Amino acid sequence: MKPNLGHLDQLLRSTVGVLLLLSATELIPAIWPDMPLAPLVLVVGGFLIATSLVRFCPIYWLLGVSSDRV
Repeated sequence: MKPNLGHLDQLLRSTVGVLLLLSATELIPAIWPDMPLAPLVLVVGGFLIATSLVRFCPIYWLLGVSSDRV
């Protein structure tokens, strides 16, 4: 699995992922009231964090995109 995420992309994904996880678990106030989409927000936040940790995004791979400077 060749990395396809650059450092800036990795930083942005991890930051947004953590904010989404904290928002969905109500550790920080949510942007939207009552959080009916909390499970979806948890999945998206987890996906962003996981892809930033392994530096590989399957969606980028399917589209043939890479933000990594090799």
